[in-house]
Amino acid sequence: MNLELRRRLLGLEPTDIIIDARDGNPNSVALMASMYYYGHAHNKKYMTLREALKIKTSLIINANDDITDLTILQCFSNVRNVVCANLKNLQKVILPNSIKYGTFNYNFGFRGCENLQYANWLMSFQEYMGIPIYGYGTTEYTKELVLNGEKVSGEITIPETYINSQGIETPLETIYANLRACVDISSIKLPTTAKELRMNAFLDCTGLKKLILNEGLVTIHQNAIRNTGIEELIIPDTVTTIVGSYANYAICSNPSLKKVVLSQNIEDTGWGNFSDCPELSEFDFNNTEKLTAIGKAFLSCNNAITKIVLPNSVTTINQEFMRYSKGVTYVEFGENVTYIGNYCLYQSVKPKILVIRATAPPERDNTERDYFLRETGITAIYVPDDSVDAYKQAWGDFPFKPLSEYVEQEV
Repeated sequence: MNLELRRRLLGLEPTDIIIDARDGNPNSVALMASMYYYGHAHNKKYMTLREALKIKTSLIINANDDITDLTILQCFSNVRNVVCANLKNLQKVILPNSIKYGTFNYNFGFRGCENLQYANWLMSFQEYMGIPIYGYGTTEYTKELVLNGEKVSGEITIPETYINSQGIETPLETIYANLRACVDISSIKLPTTAKELRMNAFLDCTGLKKLILNEGLVTIHQNAIRNTGIEELIIPDTVTTIVGSYANYAICSNPSLKKVVLSQNIEDTGWGNFSDCPELSEFDFNNTEKLTAIGKAFLSCNNAITKIVLPNSVTTINQEFMRYSKGVTYVEFGENVTYIGNYCLYQSVKPKILVIRATAPPERDNTERDYFLRETGITAIYVPDDSVDAYKQAWGDFPFKPLSEYVEQEV
């Protein structure tokens, strides 16, 4: 049954929702995960078309695996969920500018549409950047952004305003994943209005060589600056939070990154941030006095760094600090450090000096498998002269030496 006949039989207007159900029944639609938000039972496979139409802000696009070309009509102006996930044969999609007035929820979005080759957003760059795209977008598969038939590439400046759902020009404060995996963009400048980079913001933008973060930016979320081509990153002092979680680090795996300047107002570097950047040779803590915690796996798998001196403000060094960082030859912990996690310098095998300026021996993660200094290449640990015996008593048989004997030539 074609869609126009289906409309007539159901008494629908030309601007009403078109649904192509898996079972071919024009009165039902495949119940997809997004519908759970509206209180429908998980064991209910189908809902009636008229029931679906009661959800005024939702667009449900079929579940037909045979679709190769999809055009979302201009009539959809208040979209909350566009469900196009797992359309295995989808190759082309056209999206209207009316979609900008709603929430384009990529938690479902085009996830699993691995054969998608072309997506054309019928809107301006300003309109597009105002759409909250969270994760699974068209650019993940197409690797390019096309607006009104033109590919976005080269150097771009993100606009400072967007048009909200009331049609009002509004400051653009949140940068979502709209540019994820856009490999043809070489430079991005954030607007002065930006306050946060959301998850996946610039993930897999491998052609991105330059990223200018604005004064006023506060938070950088998971995967926001991951697997890009940037060579230098200056984090403005307005940034207070860099979010990291297991396997979703905010700033990591940037193969060309050589220099980082940290915000003076960061208190915790976050889990995994600044790891796996093999060319990173210069990390500037920017004279911070607020940094107290070094997150897990900070600077791990970075072979270009030869010397690292942590600020005196640091009290906690979590697990896997500089693990597998095989180029470092000098490491210094400040006088206020109270805890050092396990695997601290594990398999950073090059011969090196460790200086710990804390008078009281820091607590260590004394687990059964203590890899604190295993396979580290450390030849000496210099501690305050009056604390050598205390360190030996607390830590055991390590190569402690009085700090007064340290000479820089040994590095």
